[in-house]
Amino acid sequence: TGTIVDSPADFYRRIPKKDRKKTILEELYNDTKVKKFSKKRYSEIKENNRRRFSALKNMKRLKNKKK
Repeated sequence: TGTIVDSPADFYRRIPKKDRKKTILEELYNDTKVKKFSKKRYSEIKENNRRRFSALKNMKRLKNKKK
C-alpha cells in the first residue's frame, strides 16, 4: 500500500479531490471503461467455459451410450 503524490506538472490532468477515492481499487471500480471491459471479459470467459463443458458432457454421454 502506498500514497500517490500529485506532481505539479500534471495539475490540469489530475483528478479533483471530490472525485478521488481512498484506494486505486475503488477508483477503478467506479470507472465506467473498466466496468465495461470487466463485464465483457467475464462474459467471454463464461461463454468459453459453457462451450467447453457442454462438449465434455456430450463426449461423456456418447462414450456411455456406446457401452
